[in-house]
Amino acid sequence: MSTPEPEPWRDPERYKTGKLTICLGCGNSCRKTHWGAWCYGCNVERIERINKTFADLMK
Repeated sequence: MSTPEPEPWRDPERYKTGKLTICLGCGNSCRKTHWGAWCYGCNVERIERINKTFADLMK
């Protein structure tokens, strides 16, 4: 059985390319990704918060 792929937004390698910008969460320098101008830490926290909100709505 193969190991499942991690969610793409949890892969820190995906945050190493893109145009240099300022993170919308913490204000530090980061790279703009498919998820917008969010650094790795802020984006993971943001997506987990969004996922929890949707899970709560599904209950």
